[in-house]
Amino acid sequence: MFISKNEINNFTFRDAVIKKFTVSENEIQLIVEALIVEPHNSQNTNFTKSYADETLITFIGGTLEKAVKDGYKYYDANGVLLKEIPDEDVNAADISTLIRSLEGAYLYDMQEMKPGETTIATSDITSSAGNDISGNTTSEVSNTAALGIELPTDDITGADAISYQFKISYKDVTFEWARYLNRVQE
Repeated sequence: MFISKNEINNFTFRDAVIKKFTVSENEIQLIVEALIVEPHNSQNTNFTKSYADETLITFIGGTLEKAVKDGYKYYDANGVLLKEIPDEDVNAADISTLIRSLEGAYLYDMQEMKPGETTIATSDITSSAGNDISGNTTSEVSNTAALGIELPTDDITGADAISYQFKISYKDVTFEWARYLNRVQE
């Protein structure tokens, strides 16, 4: 069994698929497939980018502070803006339905955030202690992470990709997997 603690930056998430996402009072857990372990990860015995077997990610003392549906802009071939959809906060009443829909979604990014830092794609999520999406205080946690999640698209209907940014505050994060799979072919 391999257990990596507080090494978010020593993983690559580009191929990761969520099998399960659960939020409880003091913990957030994700089970993912196709997580890439970087060579400099303390648990990487292959010393090369390698896929971990099914991985349990646990945010200990974790609270979901915010969820934002990413907006987007459509341009024509001449660079003229045709349509703009702004980012949209997910309200607390809809969050449990959203979490249940994430099975099979892509966890394409996870980043540790420094105080005051904004995330990858969404300036609406800023690292700071405050209240979670349920109004609980999060001032006792010391770390914040941003997760980028994209729902699978329906290639038949041509539906637009829908992606979300999640802000999670936590005390510690662990990654647990039983074995390595193949090395990453780039």
